[in-house]
Amino acid sequence: MNTKKILSKITLASLILITINCMVINAQTVPLTFKGEASGGTLILGVIQDLMPLYVSIETSPGESADSVAKRLADKITSTQTSPNVSIEKKLWIGPGSVSSGPTLQVVSTLDHYYLAGTETGLGIPEPPVFLTIVYDQQADKLKLSWENSAKDYNYIFVNMIWRERGSPYIVRKALSGNTTSYEIKRKEITTRFRTADVNDLLICLTAYRDGIVSAPSAIHINGQYQDEAFIIPFGQTTMPNWRVWNSTGKQGNKSFLKVRERFEPVEYKPEYGLEEKPFYQVLKANPKGPIGLYRKFLGLTPGHTYRITAALSTLEMHASESDWSLDICVAHNGPRGKNLIPEQLAGEASLANQKWGRDRPSGSFASFGKNRKTTGPGFRLVKSRTPRNEREKEGVDITLPPGVDTLTVWLRFKCSDPDGAVGFMGAGIEDITTSQTQKKGNTGHDRRP
Repeated sequence: MNTKKILSKITLASLILITINCMVINAQTVPLTFKGEASGGTLILGVIQDLMPLYVSIETSPGESADSVAKRLADKITSTQTSPNVSIEKKLWIGPGSVSSGPTLQVVSTLDHYYLAGTETGLGIPEPPVFLTIVYDQQADKLKLSWENSAKDYNYIFVNMIWRERGSPYIVRKALSGNTTSYEIKRKEITTRFRTADVNDLLICLTAYRDGIVSAPSAIHINGQYQDEAFIIPFGQTTMPNWRVWNSTGKQGNKSFLKVRERFEPVEYKPEYGLEEKPFYQVLKANPKGPIGLYRKFLGLTPGHTYRITAALSTLEMHASESDWSLDICVAHNGPRGKNLIPEQLAGEASLANQKWGRDRPSGSFASFGKNRKTTGPGFRLVKSRTPRNEREKEGVDITLPPGVDTLTVWLRFKCSDPDGAVGFMGAGIEDITTSQTQKKGNTGHDRRP
């Protein structure tokens, strides 16, 4: 496969504008090529071109060939494109469907428009970038993106920056070399047809490209100094965007206890509705052998600044469980070198050394749920934190980074002896309180989230 030929229209500084909900008829097509066999699960092909999800999906079978998957996915695209019962807003592009040849199907435009998601983990689909974090420097009016790559052999990283103005979506796309893990851009460069990005309502999505195929997205929505995971992008490889699995064995790639469930059909959703109203959420199933959870890092933060962490979760039906169980949401910084916290620390079995935060809360927990303790019930809600001195609960928790430290980790820790136990998680948010307060004093800052 000739990567340069596939991406002939994508340069390292490409700008592509989509101002309508569907890509235009007679646009160029490019191949998307699967490899090997399917693991079995849901395979989603989605388009990144608005704040709303737009995708088609099929169910694959374990061991199904790449040729078979490509043909069935092309047929599903064609049936969607040609059906009179599907509105134009729900179609991947304006025009006819797709065709396949062997393990390859054709899609309109270029591959930086697309992602592959769902519970399917085979077919050569690369693991996505993770831990996407944005730092907005208002004085310089620029954004710095930081993330980690899940693989070392990406060909490209695709960056999609999306905002809306008077109801219309505007998109700037860029393609970066595959080993890139940070990127700075001035806001005035996120511009198309004299429309400049709104940093108070900007969705940024990353996907990875490798050998003819794209990954699931990593994404973040920013509102000035606040950013969170208030988006409705389907999950990839069973795990919500930006997050990874951990368990007490240290095998952080083990996904056997995770399940993705749709809360309801994707209807209109806006980031201002909040994390607790997202249509998708992560189901974290119990591991009776020991603690299990999710974690994500926030990268490239400002040393010495105070950050407020918020999250939305649900204990689902655990209030009716007779088993011993506990759910904690935790936060800690990663030290001067940004090293990952070890599984024993995530499990609460090893102290968070050299942290004032760790001395206040040795296990990192700032909110706890469990048997004979508080639960959320089946609904989702923002986490309230307890304070070391039993002060009044508040939304989220504040943590100050020491000098020389620019990374912190947020994680869930779920312990349950019942193999049927499960909790739900919507995602996390973070705000630079230090910068927000400075801007308020000067009356020059951007509004916080609603």
